[in-house]
Amino acid sequence: MPHLHRKSVDGDWEGMAGLITDEMVDTYAVTGTYATIGQKIRERYAGLLDRTALYQTHLPNLDDPRLARLVKEFNA
Repeated sequence: MPHLHRKSVDGDWEGMAGLITDEMVDTYAVTGTYATIGQKIRERYAGLLDRTALYQTHLPNLDDPRLARLVKEFNA
């Protein structure tokens, strides 16, 4: 998309974000909550992945029970 490229060159990150729809994000990424992301990853990549990594805006506590549930769902 030339419009996105131009905005990145100009440093117009807010304008760039305004051009990106949720549908576009969902084409390239799997998004969700701890409660839904394990199943979503498994549905999209079943038979293709045996491991993945998460991009999170914070460092989770490794003792967080949500992480253990997510791993369990992914491996189901």
